[in-house]
Amino acid sequence: SMVSKLKKDEYNDTLGFIEYDLEKARELLDDAGWVDTDGDGLRDKTIDGKSVPFSFDLNFMGGNQTTENTCLLIQESLSKIGIECKLNSMDFSAFYQTAYKQDFDALMGAWSESAGYTDPVQLWHTDSWKNKGANFCGFGNDYSDSLITTYNATMDKAKRDELLKALQAEVYNYQPYVFLHSNHRKVAIHKKFLNRNLY
Repeated sequence: SMVSKLKKDEYNDTLGFIEYDLEKARELLDDAGWVDTDGDGLRDKTIDGKSVPFSFDLNFMGGNQTTENTCLLIQESLSKIGIECKLNSMDFSAFYQTAYKQDFDALMGAWSESAGYTDPVQLWHTDSWKNKGANFCGFGNDYSDSLITTYNATMDKAKRDELLKALQAEVYNYQPYVFLHSNHRKVAIHKKFLNRNLY
């Protein structure tokens, strides 16, 4: 999810868990016309009169074994349903250069979230796509933008929570990201600080 479950007031717990289901994926791909017409093991589809194989590059930052292993698992799963996922290990600079230039097929990355207020504009507003910001996937529409704008202009916490839950539902409906996991970190806070609330 785009919001940590630990932020209980802001977390939309009405959205169902999306199952890992290769058989369902096969059915959806078949229904969309992606089938293996030439028997090479890869799904393909005729687009503008040309046979196009279902093949794409997955960019990721090299050097992290967990990330590399996750990418290998994704590649293996997709190969089982006739999709070629070519892994492209990149250094930090090249990875973000292609991301901000919007010059990629798919990315494997991670975002960190603050315990306090987080402005959704950077990741989710269409202006952040138009201006080549961090909305790398190009998510958004007039409705989601209005939720973000209203959220940022609203002081009432309960109303803000409802707006953020509605934005989560919109992200869930379009699935611009595949959220894989969220890591927990151990943090020590000195007892001299009162009203501690860390996420």
